[in-house]
Amino acid sequence: MRCFDVDTTLNAMQYLIRLVIIAAALSGSIACVFASQPLAAETMACHYSASELKDIVAAQSSVKLPNGTPTGNAAPGDNTNKPAINSDLNSALNLSMTCEGSFLAIDVSRLPPPATLKLSIPTASVQDQYPFAGLAGYYQRLLGVSLDANSSVAPLALPAENIPMAANEWAGVQGRYQVFLVTAPGATLLLDEQKIELRWSSKATAEVRVFLGLPGARQPAFNALRYGHLWGWLAALCLGIEKLLLLLHAALTANWGVAIVLLAITLKLLLLPVSLLTAKAQAKVNLLQAQLQPKLTAIKGNYDGEEAHQRSMAAYKSLGISPFFALRPLPGTLIQLPILVATFNVLGEMPQLQGATFLWINNLAYPDAVAALPFTVPAMGAGLNFLPFLMLLVSVLATVAFSAPHSSAADTRRQKRNLYLMSAVFFLLFYPFPAAMVLYWTMNNGLQLIQQRLLR
Repeated sequence: MRCFDVDTTLNAMQYLIRLVIIAAALSGSIACVFASQPLAAETMACHYSASELKDIVAAQSSVKLPNGTPTGNAAPGDNTNKPAINSDLNSALNLSMTCEGSFLAIDVSRLPPPATLKLSIPTASVQDQYPFAGLAGYYQRLLGVSLDANSSVAPLALPAENIPMAANEWAGVQGRYQVFLVTAPGATLLLDEQKIELRWSSKATAEVRVFLGLPGARQPAFNALRYGHLWGWLAALCLGIEKLLLLLHAALTANWGVAIVLLAITLKLLLLPVSLLTAKAQAKVNLLQAQLQPKLTAIKGNYDGEEAHQRSMAAYKSLGISPFFALRPLPGTLIQLPILVATFNVLGEMPQLQGATFLWINNLAYPDAVAALPFTVPAMGAGLNFLPFLMLLVSVLATVAFSAPHSSAADTRRQKRNLYLMSAVFFLLFYPFPAAMVLYWTMNNGLQLIQQRLLR
């Protein structure tokens, strides 16, 4: 039985922890509850388009609505808040619908008991239509959510059935940017990715209200849904980083790409003390490994089994360290990882980045495809994205420049091999993701390269 290589295993654990946490950030798979503020008064004009209204009532309608059916008389920019849904449409559906700014109010009192109202989810508006690949396919998801009177968010597993609706409680689905929510006090809710069904055991009396749009854009109470899939403290960190990015954009530049570059520089400077302490801890680990490795190599070459283990423990003790000494830099890494996770969530979900351009990038909210491939690469998509290759080049240059003065040549080669492997893995992970995220990571790697050169 050969001696167990503790150092190699612990180093592998560090790389694995970093990779798992970053992958979790990219997939956005962490659930939580996050609170905000109460409903504000609504004074905006009706913002629903004819196609959106027809999509919403499609499940309830038994008649085919012609494409030219008018749905309202509120012209763009009309802030008089005069809701006017076409009377023929209301009659056909046995409903009375009115626009109240960003809300659609539906009077269901004319529905015969037991009353049922079916609303189709306008997926073209709520669900991101870009064909993301790999882990980035998360951005095409629809999440079930509920929002109570205290603006506390809870996830709803789809399909959701027989959910009682209380006063001032909203429920519906959330896409990458927009939400589709309803409130219907006294009703029972059934929800899936295609429709919302509301049922009343007797005559429906309360008005049903519908909201379609960006959470927090017109109603601050819905701001609780921003980053609502994260733990509360992490969602708060996302909001803080978003405010920092908004400040940099408003104060220093009109271009969102430049603002992301400035964000990377700002966060790097703020985290510089932690980075230096981590680098110092890693240098100490490298020095100890250089002293320890010859002893462990000799032990593994001459002893087996329990005796090899005991002699290895004695070698650690002679240097005043434990077998877990290689984890000393890990606290610094763990401090920085939440910042990285929050930044990725912000750059992936900020609606302001939609349509934003930077250099050759036509839209920071999506991959920077410079050409279409004649085939689809699994988990990577059908576009030739340039920025991930630039990111890979910077990562490789940083690895080439990497040095560990106190490490042996073998240890340095091993660490470089791990860094090359991580560069390749990150390239595959980031390739299908929005350009804003890849731009930030590329800039972060470039700053890391500069830091390495300065610390030599």
